[in-house]
Amino acid sequence: MVSQFDVVVTGFWPNMGKTRMQDAMRAIKTKNPSIKFAQYVNAIEMQDFSSPTSEYYSLWNEINTNDWWLRDASGNRVRWSTAYASYDINTTAWTRTNALGQRFQQVRAKHFRDWVSGYMSEVGLDYIMVDQFNPEPLSDGDFMRNGTVQSRKDATIASEHRKGMVRFVDELRRLNPGSKIMINGFDLGSVEYKGKVDGQMRECLMGKSWSYETFAGWETMMGTYRNAFGNLTAGDKMVIFNACGATQDPALMRYGLASTLMHDGHYSFTNHSADAYPKFDEQFAPIGAAIESPPTAPHASGVWVRRFQNGIALVNPHKTNTLTIDIGPGYKNHLGTVDKVINNGQPAQLISLPPRSGRVLVKQ
Repeated sequence: MVSQFDVVVTGFWPNMGKTRMQDAMRAIKTKNPSIKFAQYVNAIEMQDFSSPTSEYYSLWNEINTNDWWLRDASGNRVRWSTAYASYDINTTAWTRTNALGQRFQQVRAKHFRDWVSGYMSEVGLDYIMVDQFNPEPLSDGDFMRNGTVQSRKDATIASEHRKGMVRFVDELRRLNPGSKIMINGFDLGSVEYKGKVDGQMRECLMGKSWSYETFAGWETMMGTYRNAFGNLTAGDKMVIFNACGATQDPALMRYGLASTLMHDGHYSFTNHSADAYPKFDEQFAPIGAAIESPPTAPHASGVWVRRFQNGIALVNPHKTNTLTIDIGPGYKNHLGTVDKVINNGQPAQLISLPPRSGRVLVKQ
């Protein structure tokens, strides 16, 4: 199933070993030679790996030796969540350096290269995907190491955090010269972040209580999606629009897909646990390439529209109103097997879209 995607974010781990990593990559590339691999890495937290036999022991030992943990005023380690058995790292330059003059970011990047990305690069690693690339830390803490707690939202603290994340990106580039950098995060418009990475994963833009579309509305969400392209380095500008929903939620999947098609990003739909990638009819709709630029305003009906070589995408972002649009002759519903009510293969011209919904139709 993985080979059907354009891009896959892998979570290979050190004890897989070189052979298993490379065999898995080769098997997928054999089925889809054009697929792009992005390997996950996290640089803001670490679990306790106190066993000397663990592949992470050397890294954990460096963190302890140099006290790179984020602590509170009492000296206790801070954790932004108890769900992952991890503790926060102090990402700022107020931390001490090791005997080689390095901070956590350099040591973490080398461990990642030695145990994972170096093996994958031999086969063809396209991207390194840095998780939690946020504009500010996830917790308050004693970043300055002066026995007090500073707010994660303090402008100075946030800026130093961003500089730390950029140090990590710079070291990943140096150690993995054949790979580009993708991040999982939202705002790349700051002076520290703008133009520093090559791709962006926009996780759960829809479907969660904390999703942009939920609390800020569709147009604000789309503004952040459009802006992502301008904040990346020059190149292919890989932007992934992600929606998170129930395993079987064709309506949300369509809403997210049609919204993605209002610009030039890639789309992914994951279940709420992000451990399944269900199939939906429209994923296989042969609409072809866009023949219109990304729209900057809705149609007179209030529906957002973009036409493709062999199809059309429609979005009604209104929270309460059903909107109707005449898309003209020559279109039909995609013929599918998951949602046969909508995707029935029948001709369609006058389209009614419920609130917060999308449609993708194909040419007859």
